[in-house]
Amino acid sequence: MQCVKAGVGIAIVPGGAVPSAVSAGLVSKPLIKPAVSRTVGALLIKERSLTPSAQGFLAQLRLDWSQGRLTATRASPSVARTSRHSG
Repeated sequence: MQCVKAGVGIAIVPGGAVPSAVSAGLVSKPLIKPAVSRTVGALLIKERSLTPSAQGFLAQLRLDWSQGRLTATRASPSVARTSRHSG
């Protein structure tokens, strides 16, 4: 955003960043073509249980996904458990 404000760059940002950009005097224009998408996943450590807030986040993510509030090419969000490696 600093480069944009200085007039030497552009930025593609998520919708949540637009209000702060506009309040900083920048102009926001939606990307229409090409459409922008991203893959979202959650990585969990096998040996650890999730905190209550993490459990709530994943539950909300799954609910939004199942109710079509999130669009994707897969049927469900990607959640993988991984082992912690040292060294």
